[in-house]
Amino acid sequence: MPAVPNTFARGRTLWWRRTLCLGTSDLHPITFQISLLTRELSIARGRAAAMTAYSETIRMSLDSRVEQDGLTNVQIRQLFAHELRAYRDALAHEAARWQADPRLRRVSTTDRDLLAFQTLWAAFARTGVVAMPSWEYAATNFAELDDEERSRLRQLVRDTPDLTTSINKETVAALEAVGIAPTATNLPLAVRTILRARAAAAEACRAALDEVPVSLPGTPDHAFPRATVSTIAPPHPAS
Repeated sequence: MPAVPNTFARGRTLWWRRTLCLGTSDLHPITFQISLLTRELSIARGRAAAMTAYSETIRMSLDSRVEQDGLTNVQIRQLFAHELRAYRDALAHEAARWQADPRLRRVSTTDRDLLAFQTLWAAFARTGVVAMPSWEYAATNFAELDDEERSRLRQLVRDTPDLTTSINKETVAALEAVGIAPTATNLPLAVRTILRARAAAAEACRAALDEVPVSLPGTPDHAFPRATVSTIAPPHPAS
């Protein structure tokens, strides 16, 4: 008997599985799987066919939602560019503040601190925001940092209240700033776009360290750009 499409064996039971790709290629594929509760191919064939037909209905519904409420590739690029500029400027001001404060200058290395930001946002862009990262998470996703820096960054994230909520609010503000209405459909992709942009901004600041002024005397904190460096405090002691 021919193999049953979209099925695989787990132990002695046959399972149905299908991966759906939705809308823009920037969205993660969604994989559905469910036990067919049988080991008989003849029975599994009918159940698998029903599940495949039902999953196609789901795919069409989700595609319609993505088309109506999701982000186009043009909007993704627009959002990325906006956040890249804003966060790069904010980090440049923040790096200057670190260097202008003698207390922070004694314990701060600007390239190290920018690398921490770059590592953090790149990790969250890959995995989603993790408000309570474990040692295993840090070892895997903060691999660019040494053990001391991983520990410090991990503790910094864990000590930041309502991190996921804050990032969602900042993403909503960024969407509105570029004229895009936030929706439940576009917010997850927008968050990932914002995180990618912040990682790229930190990398750009590291590459341009020689061009960053060592101090900005007389510049008040409230004059810093919106890009929410304050979401995660500088990765070194405050005093």
